[in-house]
Amino acid sequence: MKIDASISMPSDRKGQTVKIGDLVMIPAVVTEIRPNDEFLNVTVDTLEPMHPAPHKTAIILNAHQVEVVHPSVSILVVKERDAKPGDPIN
Repeated sequence: MKIDASISMPSDRKGQTVKIGDLVMIPAVVTEIRPNDEFLNVTVDTLEPMHPAPHKTAIILNAHQVEVVHPSVSILVVKERDAKPGDPIN
């Protein structure tokens, strides 16, 4: 595969180059648990908007595709995301 030199390499939110084979994390909060007869899905709300559709943040995944990083912090994370600059964080 030939790479066009005029196209810059993709980078993550910290500016690190993203390459094929990299293990990445999408910061998200579980907002819904969706069981059915065959498997268990979860809906997650990404902390960063999905471009080019910044109003979309929900992704539905099989629960086996996710790994709990910080149990039960979703309430605090949502409060911080909705806070305005200067608001106190409890």
